[in-house]
Amino acid sequence: MSYQSNEPGTLLTPEEQIAISELANIGNPGEVLTVNPSGTGLEYTPNSSSDEKVSYKSGTTPGYLKDVTVAGTGIILAEGTGADEGKLKIINSLDLSGYVPYTGATADLNLGTHSITASNFTGSSSGSNTGDQDLSNLVEEAPSDDKQYARKNAGWVEVEASSSADGIGFDIDGFGIVPSTTVIGSYVAKKSGTITGWKIIESNGVSSSIVLTVKKNDTEISGTEKPTLSNTSSAEDTTLTTWTTSIAKGDIISISIDSVSVGTKFFLQIYYS
Repeated sequence: MSYQSNEPGTLLTPEEQIAISELANIGNPGEVLTVNPSGTGLEYTPNSSSDEKVSYKSGTTPGYLKDVTVAGTGIILAEGTGADEGKLKIINSLDLSGYVPYTGATADLNLGTHSITASNFTGSSSGSNTGDQDLSNLVEEAPSDDKQYARKNAGWVEVEASSSADGIGFDIDGFGIVPSTTVIGSYVAKKSGTITGWKIIESNGVSSSIVLTVKKNDTEISGTEKPTLSNTSSAEDTTLTTWTTSIAKGDIISISIDSVSVGTKFFLQIYYS
């Protein structure tokens, strides 16, 4: 290493360089060798530099970053060593061995065995959640006696006038809300016969109001005795003095809603024989 003199572009002689090197080791602790203010020589002056410390607000005593940083729960602050020397390391100290990561999971998490109960469920309803579950035994089947039934008050009710009568059934389901006033559906008569009455229920047993129109081949046949609920959950008429009651095989019987309130699911049975 060569030192320049105070004259620009002039190198010191080897003897001068040795002398300066010796001077560098003479000063008092805390002093450094600097050029004097006039630029004519060298002198020892107090070291005005300080450690690189930080403070987070005015008036606080500066400190090392590690000492003025507070580690939260599960965090450790440490001074780096080796290749990390001079760095502040932030280390997670939480035990995550009991957690399943979102990515890289290799198995389902077993949530245990739970019971399912409902007033209209029967049979065993418990089991583990490993694999697909067969729930077919949880819903009670309607009686298998060739009669027609509808759900009411968590049970099955017969909707035919008698076991010997044929019937035409219509479901009116608003799927949790009051159904809209529209054509609900149609049925093609399987044989000729005579309509003998009707029965309508609100399937959830709710006191409701609804008025239906019944048509045959697009012509109204229900007269002034339309299937109607008026603040009740069930109604029936087996007289039908104003109906057109004859049905031929192949006739299309359809219903539509004139008005409805409160109820969300209804069932209409038209009796004919």
